[in-house]
Amino acid sequence: MLHIDRRSLRFRLLAWLGGVALFVVVTTWLLHGILLQNLARDFLGERLQREANHAVAQLEQDQSAVPTALDSVSQGYQVFHHLYVLRFNGLISASDPQWQQQLAPLLNESGDALIDVNRGTQHMLVYRRHFEWQGTQGVLLVGEDFSQVEAGLATLHWWVGGIAAVLLGMLIILNMLAVNRGLTPLWQLRQQLEALRSGKRDRLLLVAPSELDELVDQLNWFMDDIDHRLQRSRESVANLS
Repeated sequence: MLHIDRRSLRFRLLAWLGGVALFVVVTTWLLHGILLQNLARDFLGERLQREANHAVAQLEQDQSAVPTALDSVSQGYQVFHHLYVLRFNGLISASDPQWQQQLAPLLNESGDALIDVNRGTQHMLVYRRHFEWQGTQGVLLVGEDFSQVEAGLATLHWWVGGIAAVLLGMLIILNMLAVNRGLTPLWQLRQQLEALRSGKRDRLLLVAPSELDELVDQLNWFMDDIDHRLQRSRESVANLS
């Protein structure tokens, strides 16, 4: 059974480095999903706003332009996932009658805004545009099915998660190699101490990091002091003899 020494320096370094790497990768992945969703929403919102402004400009030129556009868009709605709802002169026109009833309350709200509308599993992004033409107030809703975009973003996000998991595994392996390489002087010190204890060597000769210089110097000084004491003891015993 694999034994893990939780008190070892190697285990502590790997635990800390692995924990930091996991936190950074997971946090980056979550932020990627949030930022990707916000960027897509902002991009689509700006496009819907430009489309609404263009439709209002057409209406100012010819009042029949937008209703005509609504009739043509209703046929291509299933392909392009677009939606138009217009209230003008007390009349409401829509490219998709199924959404007209649900979006009708948005026509009564004030201010131009980008609105999220959910119906079951479908997520619609709608931009509301107020306008005035020949003294008459009107409201135009331009929407697009955001569910298709979200599905693509989710697939991309999980692909990025898989790549991040592979990179995390590689980072953990590199951390293990770096820790093992960094702890090599400690293993050499351990071997030389065992050699000192068995009498195979009398001093430590170790190319160690600067953090271990004082320790090696102190051990060598201690061994020299023991040698001097042994030498004096031998001389004293010889003189006594």
